Amino acid sequence: MSLAFATEKQLALSAVRRACNLTSSGDKSPVTVGDYSAQAVISSMIHHAFPADPIVGEEDAADLRAETGAVLRSRILLDAIDRGNFEGGRSGRMWTIDPIDGTKGFLRGEQYAVCLALLVDAEVQVGVLGCPNLPIDMSNPDGEKGCLFVAVKGQGAQQMKLSGADPAPLSMPPYSPSTFNFLESVEAAHSSHSTNDKTS
Repeated sequence: MSLAFATEKQLALSAVRRACNLTSSGDKSPVTVGDYSAQAVISSMIHHAFPADPIVGEEDAADLRAETGAVLRSRILLDAIDRGNFEGGRSGRMWTIDPIDGTKGFLRGEQYAVCLALLVDAEVQVGVLGCPNLPIDMSNPDGEKGCLFVAVKGQGAQQMKLSGADPAPLSMPPYSPSTFNFLESVEAAHSSHSTNDKTS
């Protein structure tokens, strides 16, 4: 029995895995070759498999097309980046890419994620997060790093090694609202810590 979005899931895993490899080996400037390259690779793979699907991406190639972008331009595929210029909408299929989510963590060599999702009629159907610096086993933070998380609506979620090992189902422990913890970004600019303190 084939599952819905099986092709999209495999494409998303492959694209995020390749993008993670690029970002792990890229430079550490704020607007990096890694950002552009990751979006270009993901965009190209989606376009090849699903040419009619629009893409919403974080980057565009306008700065690269300017005279000051000549050095980076020679290393990047401009049209592939610009495929991510779709403005979005509430109907139809569309992919959304964040090639490096957590730029400050990336610059510090800490945590960041490569994010890709397929939306159909404004609902996420497939989502993949690639976390190159995340320990595979959280009880061993100095051990092997590099995780992929994938979820397909109605089919559960899986965690796998970025290196390509077989997936393992994620299990959620039993919970009740009284056991929830309030979490916020470690970056003060990404949330209102004073407002959030009032709700705790």
